Amino acid sequence: MRSILWWKAFHEGRSIERSKYMHPIDDPEVLKMDALTMEHIDQALHFYTSSIFVREPVMKIISAYFNKFCDPKKKWIMKKHFGFGEGTEGGTPSLGDVLGKLASDETLEVYEFDDHFTSYFNYCSPCLVNYSFIGRFETLKRDLQHLLFNVTSLHNALSYPIDQAPVSPKFTDCPYTMDHPLAFQDVNMDHVLKLIYRFRFEYDAFGYDPIDIINFVEKRIEIARSREKMLLSVKNCDKKLHTVQFLSPEPPFFVDNVSCTISAGHFVRLPVSVRVSRSAKVTPPGQYCSILVIKSLSDNISIPVQLQVRVVE
Repeated sequence: MRSILWWKAFHEGRSIERSKYMHPIDDPEVLKMDALTMEHIDQALHFYTSSIFVREPVMKIISAYFNKFCDPKKKWIMKKHFGFGEGTEGGTPSLGDVLGKLASDETLEVYEFDDHFTSYFNYCSPCLVNYSFIGRFETLKRDLQHLLFNVTSLHNALSYPIDQAPVSPKFTDCPYTMDHPLAFQDVNMDHVLKLIYRFRFEYDAFGYDPIDIINFVEKRIEIARSREKMLLSVKNCDKKLHTVQFLSPEPPFFVDNVSCTISAGHFVRLPVSVRVSRSAKVTPPGQYCSILVIKSLSDNISIPVQLQVRVVE
């Protein structure tokens, strides 16, 4: 299992010289399958203790997006392989862009450069290898304890580091984290359903219920599309205090703050809600524009600001 946490575990007790390898599988002194004869490989696959840890297929892709595409060091190579161009052109693709690419392009052999975006059947052969233990990422702590203490005796040799420090926000190039309410705002549910069908054998083999990920994504999309907001910065460049009034634009734009006072040289951030769905009405997909008028009550001056948003399906 190629995991940064296993890397930490196996580095305990290893020399500094050998610890330079990212993972034991990269260490030339660690025996690999391709160095064995077919007889030894057959013996290993049938009699050695083997384990595999799996994850809900679509959630694995979603998690990999935030890990790979949001890392400035990994993003550009990922963009190139996914066909989003090279270099800094176009910025970071959204979660909806990546899911759409995977769902629509069945010839995209992403497992050749990153196995997080493809099926376990492409590289772990769960139907050919008689695995001694199959664990789940969702119950990782419990399953690892069982693997180390009951299936093997590895608890005598290593201690798995359960706790992992969170990734610092300064290393992310994505506008949102997975937990942000707007993270799923452009995700198309049809793309999710296509991915579920593509990974249908994994759902059957590992006992995952696709209804769970469907409910999860639908809920996150609903949250995102009902809570979309943009922050409009309004600065007072005058040398005196101004009281301003915000005249609400046309739907689907809404302004909650009616007026405020801005000191000289200061600015405020005005939340502008984009309510693309309401209890009695759903805003159809399309491009929407409106005018927000900022009126200075002190000097009776009005400033128009154009707002624009694209609503996706």
